[in-house]
Amino acid sequence: MFSPMEQVPATDNVPGLSAKQVQAVYALAAGTSKKATAKALGVEPHTLTRWGQLPAFRAFLGQVTNSIEADSLYALKAQRLKALDTLSDLMDEQNPSQVRLSAARAALELPAPAVTPAEDPIALFEDVMKHFKAQEESNGIGPKY
Repeated sequence: MFSPMEQVPATDNVPGLSAKQVQAVYALAAGTSKKATAKALGVEPHTLTRWGQLPAFRAFLGQVTNSIEADSLYALKAQRLKALDTLSDLMDEQNPSQVRLSAARAALELPAPAVTPAEDPIALFEDVMKHFKAQEESNGIGPKY
């Protein structure tokens, strides 16, 4: 079973936090309950509550949580591109019309990706263009320079 305690980087030295507090941050950010985190660290749950009031603890917890969320969003975007590539392949002429129709319907039913104001539109455009260029190169199409 996954144990966030085993995932804690041994070299994380966060100013103002003890090693146990850093471990607690990683465990809590990974979704481990306060009770389980306290037990694994050998402290009482109310100790975690008290640590949670420390500005350094809260700030580091926010950083780790944001990092986990960003990694998750990136992974989801990558999987979405793979799914779209698969649907695109299924819509090729060599496939039966029923397969192409089903793939087209699936593509149209996909929700549009949420674009948050925090995303850089230029970077997003460049990522999309890199993706299309890679697709062209792998399929032997596109301009030959």
